Amino acid sequence: MDTLQYILNTSPYFPVLVTLVLGLIVGKLTIGRFCLGSTLGILTIAVIVGQVGVKVDPDLRWIFFGVFMYVVGYQGYYQLVGVIKDHKKSIIIASILMSFVPLIVVAVASQLFDINIYKAIGIAAGSFIHPEIIPVATETIQQLVGLSNQTKEIAINELYIGYALTVILGIAGTVIILKWLFPIMVKRSNTDNYINLQRDLFFSEPNKGNCVNTVGNVVRRSFQVNVHSTVIGKTIKQLNAPSVDVTFELESNDKDEFSLITTGDIITITGRSNTLYYFDDNILGNELPLDDNQCAIEEHTMVMVSSTPFVGSKLQSVKCKINENTFREVCVTQVIRAREEMVLTPELVLKKNDVIQLIGHGVDIKLAGSYFKTSAEDVWHHQLLFGFGLVIAYLISLWHISLGSLNLYFSLGITSLISGAVIGYSCNKNIPLALMPKEISNHIRRLSLGGFIAISGLYFGPITINAISDVGVNVFFIGCGIVALSQLVYFAICYSLFMRSSSAASASYARKTPGAGSGFSDPYSQYLNRSVMLSFSISYVSSSMLMLILVSSALNLISR
Repeated sequence: MDTLQYILNTSPYFPVLVTLVLGLIVGKLTIGRFCLGSTLGILTIAVIVGQVGVKVDPDLRWIFFGVFMYVVGYQGYYQLVGVIKDHKKSIIIASILMSFVPLIVVAVASQLFDINIYKAIGIAAGSFIHPEIIPVATETIQQLVGLSNQTKEIAINELYIGYALTVILGIAGTVIILKWLFPIMVKRSNTDNYINLQRDLFFSEPNKGNCVNTVGNVVRRSFQVNVHSTVIGKTIKQLNAPSVDVTFELESNDKDEFSLITTGDIITITGRSNTLYYFDDNILGNELPLDDNQCAIEEHTMVMVSSTPFVGSKLQSVKCKINENTFREVCVTQVIRAREEMVLTPELVLKKNDVIQLIGHGVDIKLAGSYFKTSAEDVWHHQLLFGFGLVIAYLISLWHISLGSLNLYFSLGITSLISGAVIGYSCNKNIPLALMPKEISNHIRRLSLGGFIAISGLYFGPITINAISDVGVNVFFIGCGIVALSQLVYFAICYSLFMRSSSAASASYARKTPGAGSGFSDPYSQYLNRSVMLSFSISYVSSSMLMLILVSSALNLISR
């Protein structure tokens, strides 16, 4: 044991790394249909490793928590505004509930089981993982008049014991509810909501959406030119010139794009389904079935109009320019401006920061995309801005406001969430395609949450065990009951609030989602899940300030 303790304490970060690796492995293990999950796996391993006697700085976990909330805001910057608008009343009610529910449950338990006010405050802070209450309550206790220094030390010790008894339970309970119970409830609710929304969509005309759906958006057709075809005597070059969202190809080895089209030639067209729908027989010729080679999947890319030559140019001229050196034509299937899809016409004038979707052969896509390369300087500025937002969030969290005997601290969670949303919005507005790839930001979000859980378990695991031995198992089980009851009551009420307020917002979103038939439920579910999760996140960080006021006011009231 001494050797293991020595190895783990060779570096303050080594036990965190060991906990993350082992926790992820344990979380992936499956027994039948049961899987612990990465978060609970990390927490379990952290509590076990913590018993060895590792040294870890508990304040380090708030850096990880700040990064986690920052990435949540960074990824959901645009939806965050919509969530606040759609769930405004629900979020306010949820924030108040998160502040009052644990305090009310603890107050009732205090009367039933004779728990003193200081330990009760610690239990309330641990129930929903609100550690910012501890330093504020500690400072308030130290300023209370009429208490001796010894009494203040005892009160502060009771405060920490109450928090230590419930913080691990608070983390585990929240994870279980959000990771297991919440998805089950959403899945069941989605069935009814999906049926209702499909009925609404059936009787209304859906709008075009903002999502890129290359599978359902792009098709390929082949025609053999006959004597009635309207393209006889023309060239492929002439057919491609006026079009922007369709590509014409001549399937012949002895003819090029300048050769005249004759009877018997085979022409293949690729483009948006709603455009190709109008190419009936005798416009190009008799339609033929596609062979395997002709059904090759097209590649696509998203590019941004940022260079001066293309800003203010018509879409048709831009398409001609980027196809000067391509083997076959690349077509434009979508133009997005300020997150709104534009109607594709040859006369559409492009503006700076317009995002264009290109479809074509892989080699041609690379050639066409080279005209839209984002400069390394722009990407460097964006990366600098990403880090700068983290620093600003941390610095703001160090400030506090004094209102008489009341000290209000800015939670790192809320400053990071707001800062991440602002940075994400700013980057998207100026350099939308230079945003950090979603895969990378997802890994950062998961790793930062894992780091927060790991350090919390490593530090508070041994403290919880010691607290149980000091106060007895009965108090620990009382804490378990308080955490379970307060969390279940809170999440049950808030889930109902958020789901009810999500109905209209989800219906609006669904009407903007392409393919409202068989593929509709997935984007709807994703929107609904993320919308409710963001609502929970906003409620959590916004409730911390109110809970600080309630705790400080209660302590000052008792001292009088």
